[in-house]
Amino acid sequence: MGVILDFMAFVRGRYGRRAPPLATFDEQACRNALVQLDQAQASEVLAFGDCLAATCLSYGHDRRRVANVSMHAFPDAAWVLIFDADGYVREAALRRLTSAASSTGRFVALTVRLNDWVPQVRTEAAQAVRRIWPLTSPNIIANAAPYLFRQRYNWQRWADESSYLDEVLSNPDVATSVISLLLEGRSGALGRTLSQALRFPIYDIGVQRLAVEARLPDVRATAMKALFSGKAVWPVGYGWAWTDKSLGLRRRVVLTESRCIAAREPSDLLDTALGDNSALVRKIAADVVVERMRDLPNIAEIEPRLANDRSTAVKDRAAYIRRHLGASM
Repeated sequence: MGVILDFMAFVRGRYGRRAPPLATFDEQACRNALVQLDQAQASEVLAFGDCLAATCLSYGHDRRRVANVSMHAFPDAAWVLIFDADGYVREAALRRLTSAASSTGRFVALTVRLNDWVPQVRTEAAQAVRRIWPLTSPNIIANAAPYLFRQRYNWQRWADESSYLDEVLSNPDVATSVISLLLEGRSGALGRTLSQALRFPIYDIGVQRLAVEARLPDVRATAMKALFSGKAVWPVGYGWAWTDKSLGLRRRVVLTESRCIAAREPSDLLDTALGDNSALVRKIAADVVVERMRDLPNIAEIEPRLANDRSTAVKDRAAYIRRHLGASM
């Protein structure tokens, strides 16, 4: 009772006989926020989402009711208000989302709520993702995929909600669009995206093509590593490894998981890799030659190719082969 009386005294002291100001919704500001959200890169959405919501819905009395009335009159406001500071407003906004995400920014805005700090909001976000992603263009989801694959092991609040994102990223239509993005992409850490995508067996269908046709060398290199080793390896977080236990010295290391892939190494892949334009790919090929040097019938032809390579790292592998095979080549 004392807390209530103290609050009433605070209200009277601040507003006198006047009631606290009513929260207001600015539809034009919300439309402007939607334009910014639709134009945003996936990695930008979480950083400025809170600011977008604050421009639309002011603080004041009866704020939750004002938000609900505003979303009823202007349904697209829900895409912005899922960033509101009030968990009840975020939950109500997620419940109102029923149409496809028309941009990468909107789809990312929806998925980041799977990692919300309020459990009830995460639950509502999971249901919203399940409703909306089948309506959304696979190309839109594919454009968000590099960010979402990266965040899959960075987000820590969620539990079972992560399975809803996995369901999206492992869908065959989405996988086809992601593979097209990896083939045609000209910038970004798409090699890392491929290694994270290969956690899902559905992406095995694109590995052989990516190893040869992908525009970015790191994508070709990642695909070739998977084919040469027969395994997909992806990061799952960070841990520590001792460098000197007696002195308490340690270093941070990347933790990985792996699985065997269904795709098989084409018979001419090693020759293709040795002739690749990228030194990164040729170095991987040279490592494979070193590993298999005693079993390769044409090692005497391959070693001079390595020795004449422009890359010092590749030449070093040729020197290693000469030292260990010598006259037997």
